Amino acid sequence: MQILYTYLSKNNGNKGSVLIFVLLMISILVVTVMESMRLMQIDSMSSRIFTTNIQGNYLTQSGLAYARYLLQKDLQDLPEDAQISDHKGEDWAKFPQHSTDMAPIFKTGEINGTIVDEQSKFPINYLINKNDQFASEYKQIFDRLLSSPPFSLKPEKRTKLIMAIKDWLDSDSIPSGDLGFENPFYQSQETDYSCKNDQLHCLGELKLIPLITHKIYFGTKDKPGLRDLCTIYSNGKININTASYPLLAAMVKKSTTQETAAEFAQSMLRYRQKTMHFEFLSERDWYRNRMAGYNDIQLPSNLITTHSQYFSILVQAMNGQSKTSLMTVVNRTQDKKYINIETKRKEFH
Repeated sequence: MQILYTYLSKNNGNKGSVLIFVLLMISILVVTVMESMRLMQIDSMSSRIFTTNIQGNYLTQSGLAYARYLLQKDLQDLPEDAQISDHKGEDWAKFPQHSTDMAPIFKTGEINGTIVDEQSKFPINYLINKNDQFASEYKQIFDRLLSSPPFSLKPEKRTKLIMAIKDWLDSDSIPSGDLGFENPFYQSQETDYSCKNDQLHCLGELKLIPLITHKIYFGTKDKPGLRDLCTIYSNGKININTASYPLLAAMVKKSTTQETAAEFAQSMLRYRQKTMHFEFLSERDWYRNRMAGYNDIQLPSNLITTHSQYFSILVQAMNGQSKTSLMTVVNRTQDKKYINIETKRKEFH
């Protein structure tokens, strides 16, 4: 203002010059005020984003705690002499809604997500045994899985793919089969990595095997892929109460036709969905003794279970327009009356 007063005093007779100077000063003030407001808006937005992210993280952690509670309560509520079973009619499978326990209500947002039984999938690391040889029963299941929908691979392609997975998993550098899929193969493909020669530590490693295409791994909108049907989190057992239709059909003995296997798998799905049958799902042979028409079908008894140990938990938190996701895999074990849920993997998205 002192500058303006001095200028006006010196240029009292030149009104045009004064007007121009006044307009110039006003323009400078407007720009200064607008920039200050912009910086204030940026600070306010940054503060809101920071607050929203913090709230989203805490919401997902709360959702995870609720999911773990449901898995723990699933065992705690059992009578001492009851047989343990896990199936899709239980509260953990309905997470986070429609359970007998009221889901927590949050003022800052809402949670959604799923709890998936990892033992409803094929344990891919069990395809070979400790001697680096095929585990015959697992190989038979996996081969039949690839031969049937949604994959329907031809015999030659199935053989090559299975051999490629074996070479990736086994500890030696000796090629399997006529072609072999050890380092010389990967070098010929000009990949920037070598054959791992170890178990999968992430299911996504399957994508590094050139014979596993995008469609085979990811599937399609309507059909599952290996990503949906396989797991690295397992004790080697497959839960017949939660296993998918393709896997159930693949578990029947080799002499059973694909048509019969498909009908059998569909019958298992229908049977285990009915509430009146839940009490029988703890029986390892319920599919033979309780279902009509399939007494002659025998699943590999040493590979099946009705109780699961590994679960993956996906929690999604919605806070305004912000979305935070947390993916966790847990290992649920029980020693007498003590139930332990150990986190095997956790990652935010």
